[in-house]
Amino acid sequence: MLMPAGLFGVADELTPGDGHGEPDYALVEQLYRRLKDNYEKQRDPITAGDFHYGEMRMRRFSRPHKNWFVTLLKRNVSFLALYEWISGYGEAYLRPLAWIAGVVLISALLFALVPALGLVTNPSSGQPQPAHGFWRSLLHSVMCLLFRGDRPFRPESLWGQYLSLAEGIIGAPLIAMLVLALNRRFKR
Repeated sequence: MLMPAGLFGVADELTPGDGHGEPDYALVEQLYRRLKDNYEKQRDPITAGDFHYGEMRMRRFSRPHKNWFVTLLKRNVSFLALYEWISGYGEAYLRPLAWIAGVVLISALLFALVPALGLVTNPSSGQPQPAHGFWRSLLHSVMCLLFRGDRPFRPESLWGQYLSLAEGIIGAPLIAMLVLALNRRFKR
């Protein structure tokens, strides 16, 4: 059955299991896992990827907590939810690439446009000089994302140093998600 997202799925996900409440997401997850394994054995990676997406989605929805707020957090702010938002459970490699580009561009714009976060060069002699310009900020932003220590610029303020550190911390899982998505894509 074709789901609203354009992926293959099972009708049990949309209709309640007993007709009176929510579907049993753990059973639907097992069904998706078996379907995924079956299509992987048949060497149909596209359909297997659709069922992998469904399996991970059901894993995120299964075992609801008694407290509605904890259930809401689990479904929307957990690691599985972030995994879906960032890389579509490893099925979409363009999503993490877009996230990486967005983080780099936003950081570069902040370094270039916010004077308090401005960058300075470290010349071998003399006082530090301002490093104006978007391209230098972009280079610094890319180097922060990759945790490069040999950056030719450094932030002028403590807030700029925090931004550089935050970009590196955010960049590491984004790069990992990109690698995982590419691995799933080319493994097929």
